[in-house]
Amino acid sequence: MEKNTFGKITDGLLITSPTQREGYKPLVYAAIPEGFDQETQFIVQLDAVDQGKDIYLGVEVKELPVEDPKQTERMMEGIL
Repeated sequence: MEKNTFGKITDGLLITSPTQREGYKPLVYAAIPEGFDQETQFIVQLDAVDQGKDIYLGVEVKELPVEDPKQTERMMEGIL
């Protein structure tokens, strides 16, 4: 599967393409922040921002909700 490396924003939506097309700009993806802990956090991709020469796709790190171990155990047993 080809990675979409070009895009344009139309009516607030990002349209992407694996090849350069008229009106499309390079996509710049934010790096995963150093110190990201996939066991306690998750990443949300932010809305695309047209920066003139390219389109930037940022990320936001959020904390996973703390789970009740007893509830998780009951769900695994099919009780809930």
